[in-house]
Order: sequence, then structure tokens, then C-alpha cells
Amino acid sequence: MTGKHASKEKNLLTLGVVRIPLTSWHGKLFGVDEERHMEGMMSEILEQYREWMDAQAEALNRLQKELAASMASVQLSLDLSKVDWPKLHARLGQSCERLASLGWTMPMGFTAREQVDLSERGKDQQVEQYMLNHFTVEGGRNFLCLRGRVLSSANLVRWRPLLEQCFQAYDRGHCLVLIPALVSVTEGALAQIVGKLKDRRTRARGFAKDLVNTAPPDSIMFFSSRSAQVFIDNLFAGSPFDGPHPGRLNRHWILHGRDHTQWTQADALRLFNLLDTIS
Repeated sequence: MTGKHASKEKNLLTLGVVRIPLTSWHGKLFGVDEERHMEGMMSEILEQYREWMDAQAEALNRLQKELAASMASVQLSLDLSKVDWPKLHARLGQSCERLASLGWTMPMGFTAREQVDLSERGKDQQVEQYMLNHFTVEGGRNFLCLRGRVLSSANLVRWRPLLEQCFQAYDRGHCLVLIPALVSVTEGALAQIVGKLKDRRTRARGFAKDLVNTAPPDSIMFFSSRSAQVFIDNLFAGSPFDGPHPGRLNRHWILHGRDHTQWTQADALRLFNLLDTIS
């Protein structure tokens, strides 16, 4: 090759398919010694890189073998035929009802074992603190997930602007204004989910029963719907205004202005969690 092209080719260092211009930081050509030194350095770097890739491939292969062995061990030790399913379902159902009676529906992401253990071992105040921690520790990671699900739910599109403001209020610690708004959304969402948004009468407790009846028996959906039903039965229970305070969140006392405005962060989380459960 001659002329300008030959000059350009001469000033390139070739390493495999990589062609590197042999220019210094000041734009001058390297000499022969510098070129050889550069080529040696690049060859050494490429060799080290190949060795590192080989080591990573070997480590990955070893990890895959160990994981396969572990999974085989678990499969051998787990004999599902020995599980007493009716007893397990009964315990799960009882745990859902007990936690819901305390105002907590089964959170998304809870395992059956976590639900049962919390219900059977935790006293009322311990359950309260556990659930509060569930939504507030680790930067509120679980609450942020709940927030994303609620705001993206197709069943709650009608109330999304209101819900966005509810979450903003929660972020500011303004929990009192949330309670009437979330109770209202819950009532409407229940009616919409069961296809009765335009019914002249509001039958929230009947709507909650419909959710349970349409869920596959003994499924997670069934148990979460059952926990929602217990919560809603209490939330919408009749409670005369001339009688004692209901002792828990009550729709009639809240929306008719009879309740004390002493609601807490935990009460706001209860209603957010209920919306997440039913939507």
C-alpha cells in the first residue's frame, strides 16, 4: 500500500481485530520501542482478561451444580403427601379471621406460614406492632409496593386522583384526613369490583361476601378475600350513635361525623391495606 493509505496503516497497532492508533498524548507517533512495549502490555491485559473470564465461568458452573444439588435435597425432604391439608387450611382460615378482627387483612407478599405464626403466637399489641413494622421498616419498602399496586389497579381508576392525594397526605403525616376518604373509596370500590356500582342500595357486607364466594376454595385468593370480608363486616357493622363507641373503625360513625378524630397511622395503613387486598 502506498501514499497516504500506507502511512495510515503504518501508524496502527493491530491486536486481533482491534486496531489502535499509535499516538502519544501529544499526538506524536510512538517509536519502535514504544510500539513493542504497547503491544506487550495489551497482550498481557488480554491474557489476564481471558483468565478472569475462565475463572468466572468455572465459578458459575460450580454454583449451578451446588444449586441443583440443594434443590434435589429439598425435593427429597419435602413429601407433600404427608401434609395435613384440611388442618393447614383450617389454621390459615382462623388466622385470617383473627388478624382481620384486629383490623388487618392478609397483606400481599405474606406467606401462609407468616400469617399463621403471627396469629397464633402474637398478642394483640404484638400483632399491631408487627404490621406497623411491616409497612414502615426498610424505608417503607412494602408500603411503596402497596402504593404502586393501588395506584395502578384497574379497579381503582375512578378514584386515582383522590388516592394520589391520600398518599401525599400520608407522606406528610396527615393521617386524619385520610380516613373518611379511604372509607368512601372502599365502599365504592367494593361495589365496582362485584359489578354493582350503580345499585341504588349500598350493601358493602354483601359485596364482600360475593368476593369470597367467587374465589377458588382453599386458595390464597379465598383466604385474602375472607380476611377482607371479616374486616368489612366490622367496618360496616351497625352501631347506634346513642350507644357505646364501636371500639374500632366504623363507617357510619366516621362518615356521619360521630367518631372521635383520633385516628392513627396504623388506621390509615389498615385502610390502604384493605384496598390493596380487594383490588
